[in-house]
Amino acid sequence: MTRRPPNTLASTLRAFFTDMLEFDRYETLSKDSTLYPKFNFKVGEEEKEQTLRTIVDHLIARTLPLVPRPIVRHFAGRYIAGESLADAVRVLRELNGESYMATLDVLGEEVRSRGLAEGAVQEYLSVLRTIQQERLDSNISVKLTQLGLKIDPDFCLDNTRTLVRQAETQGNFVRLDMEDSSCT
Repeated sequence: MTRRPPNTLASTLRAFFTDMLEFDRYETLSKDSTLYPKFNFKVGEEEKEQTLRTIVDHLIARTLPLVPRPIVRHFAGRYIAGESLADAVRVLRELNGESYMATLDVLGEEVRSRGLAEGAVQEYLSVLRTIQQERLDSNISVKLTQLGLKIDPDFCLDNTRTLVRQAETQGNFVRLDMEDSSCT
């Protein structure tokens, strides 16, 4: 008797995209070894896995806004300090009390207006002031698309400089957060 794997969302998505993208044909794929000297069966298998991971990551990222906030909060609670700066300060104090340093993010990315980007800069300036006033062992992490990278690179640079200069005056720093491949 053949044992089937449990029917999970991951196995279902894997089966669907394996069929749709005809991954079973990868096993017969060959490349000209003079043009692709490093291609082999293992590389083909790794490429299939990477493709599936990318598709699943994209599906999750695009559908997450549709999930009710209480459900997101339940799963994200371990990674997100809270919905307000006061929540973040409380969690940072706990982490600092256990000798951990932390990075604080204002969630958001891919802003499409200057006003939203400028609002993010103001929020980050407030966070930096709070870190200094509360004597927290923390820095900030920003996504350049949240600061307007896709609106105007010079505008984004000005916003980034504003945050870096403020952090520098406080003896702190700004960490640039990784984004998708179109921005890195």
